[in-house]
Amino acid sequence: MVYYNLIIEMYAKGISQAAVSKALGISEKSLHHKLYGREAFLEHEVSYISELFPHLTIEYLFNEKNKRP
Repeated sequence: MVYYNLIIEMYAKGISQAAVSKALGISEKSLHHKLYGREAFLEHEVSYISELFPHLTIEYLFNEKNKRP
């Protein structure tokens, strides 16, 4: 499952994968794997990422369909 919505929103807000991976304490490669469905996001990672986008729901950000609320 690719998290297109999350990727698009990060890009739109100017949030780099490097910044998110650093804040989560993981490598950029690991974040890339999570964004593209090769690894699962942990609960605390989802929580942190959702705080970056308070106007969007977790369901939207972590949905495989590219549909804005």
